[in-house]
Amino acid sequence: MKTMKIDGSTLRTLALGAWTLTAAMGCPSADKAETGKVADTGDADADTDTDTDTDTDTDTDTDGDDSGEPTGTTIQDVQTGVVATGEAVVLEGVIVTSPKTPTNTGFFIVDPDGGAYSGLWVYTSFNPSIEVEVGLVITISGVVGEYGSGGSGDTGEEPVLLDTETQTQLAIDGVDSIEVTGEADLPTPSTVDGATLADPATAEPYEGVVVQVNDVTVESSYVSGQFTISGGTVVSDLFYDADYVRLGDGFGRIVGPVYFADGTYMIEPRDSSDLTGYRDTCGFCSTEKCIGDLTAGDLAITELMIDPLYCADTDCEYIEVYNASGGSVDLNCLTLRDAADHLGYVEGTLELASDTYAVLTRRSDEPGYAISGVSQSAYRRGVSLNNDYDTITLSYGETVLDVVTYDTSGEGGWPGETPGRSMVLSEPSATAAIDNDDPANWCGSFDSLGTTGDRGSPGTASSTACPISVDE
Repeated sequence: MKTMKIDGSTLRTLALGAWTLTAAMGCPSADKAETGKVADTGDADADTDTDTDTDTDTDTDTDGDDSGEPTGTTIQDVQTGVVATGEAVVLEGVIVTSPKTPTNTGFFIVDPDGGAYSGLWVYTSFNPSIEVEVGLVITISGVVGEYGSGGSGDTGEEPVLLDTETQTQLAIDGVDSIEVTGEADLPTPSTVDGATLADPATAEPYEGVVVQVNDVTVESSYVSGQFTISGGTVVSDLFYDADYVRLGDGFGRIVGPVYFADGTYMIEPRDSSDLTGYRDTCGFCSTEKCIGDLTAGDLAITELMIDPLYCADTDCEYIEVYNASGGSVDLNCLTLRDAADHLGYVEGTLELASDTYAVLTRRSDEPGYAISGVSQSAYRRGVSLNNDYDTITLSYGETVLDVVTYDTSGEGGWPGETPGRSMVLSEPSATAAIDNDDPANWCGSFDSLGTTGDRGSPGTASSTACPISVDE
């Protein structure tokens, strides 16, 4: 059955017409029917007051409903399910809280008052023409969706996932979906602790919200643009890559909107100013020397496994480092670079006695060599040892501690042609960082590397005396 919508003005006109028609026909009023008398002035006033209150309330509500526009809809309505997935919506007066990502995937917006459920990810479908700036006040139109239920921008109903398994988002068509209406200061970030965002149940209200965590320590190595802080929260590189961060470092404050992907809620700093109060651990150690106390030649590269035979390079390459400093040293924060300027770090305490060796390996889920009783650390997998020629540099800050450039192409005199056999420096000494510049002081190892079938002596002095032919 169809019904007619009547606004408050029409309703008042009809009511007045009905009263006039009743009076003209001489019909008795309700008061007269009950008492046999004409209603007095007080009754008339009471009727007028009641009509006015009712008409005003009805008129206000009805006019808003009849507009056909979602005026007054907030981000909180979207995040709490008042606006359903798949529904088109217009959000007025929201504030842009982040730049667009470098990959043109989207940006964040917030309700002016901030707080839980006030933030939202805007999915821009990799459209490079959409431009936004932090602090702009906008009206934005799009379709509410859940990322994770089938792909970016997908609003399908299968499979059904929990809110803590998807990211709520607003998918927009293009530049016409955004109207800039002004500028405003951002709401104060919501203060949370690391444990809040590590638990999906407590993290969900802050999805899309700009948050801050205070006085935190880095509790994991930096891997693929991400690291973990106190409490288990992940800090990621959607906008800014803090690739200088090492295990054990700390921050007085980290700020950023919360992004959800792959089952993880992550803080996304927008630039370097969102990471303040940085504390590195490189200057603290219990050995005779910290990494910052070393000078050129105090460390030397004494063995290189550039082409393992019995497992993948990603698992079994290694660099052996000799301590020629004359005292014990902690290699925490030692920096490695290859010729392509890929960067790796020693992260965490790695204590090394004088005249002993440490083994540095590429970070891997399945390390190929189980080396017992040897000081060792894993560095970032970006550093790679080429099989033909490369340059490996050990440094800290502006101090270059040692450099080795090898060339196994047959012209450089280096002994690296045989797969599965490491290159070793003969009889390292206090001058090892100078001796290892001469390929004549290197040869292929004949030491058995456990039961692997490869040849090498990582972490110990080699029994192979150079020069010697790898064919012997």
